[in-house]
Amino acid sequence: MATPQEELALIETSFKRPIPGSSLASDPDSPAPYEKAPEFTSLHKASEYMFTVLIQPKLYVALMESIDEGIPIMDITQFIVFNEFQKGKFNPDLMLLMMEPVAYMLLSLAERLDLNIVIDQDEDEEEALSEEANNQTLKMLQKKLSNSPVSSSTLPKNIQQEIQELPQTLKETKSLLEVPESVEQQPDSLMARGDQ
Repeated sequence: MATPQEELALIETSFKRPIPGSSLASDPDSPAPYEKAPEFTSLHKASEYMFTVLIQPKLYVALMESIDEGIPIMDITQFIVFNEFQKGKFNPDLMLLMMEPVAYMLLSLAERLDLNIVIDQDEDEEEALSEEANNQTLKMLQKKLSNSPVSSSTLPKNIQQEIQELPQTLKETKSLLEVPESVEQQPDSLMARGDQ
């Protein structure tokens, strides 16, 4: 097994990385999506777009299962928002502004399903905080959310209303692998009939 110094030397001498300054020499006729003008420049329009992305059936179920497994909401939020930035949906400034609304959207969706929510999990804080402190913080956030819904400045009213209309449990959504309720009997093909 290689030592950390040997691994670092191997990475430093690897030719599988871009040459410094190569982005300045890229073809201006075919820029990367994030190098073009962003699709959204308004926080409100970008929030509506992100909500439609989050409630797509495949992604919605995967996100809720991930949150239930204990993956921190802020980690999921960072991944989703950065991915949309790379697709050219918004610029870096709007990407940072989108962190709060997307985190609240995920929090609201997970809260509706009564999932175990982990907001953020830093290594130093993880060791310092006990399970009781985490539960106390979660209960305080849940109480705050139940007493006063998410502010309209964070989530628009139409998105809050759509969140209320979503299925209450993951079991209400059908899996793609689920056996259909009724299977129609298919007639035999011409090859299977033989000489009749």
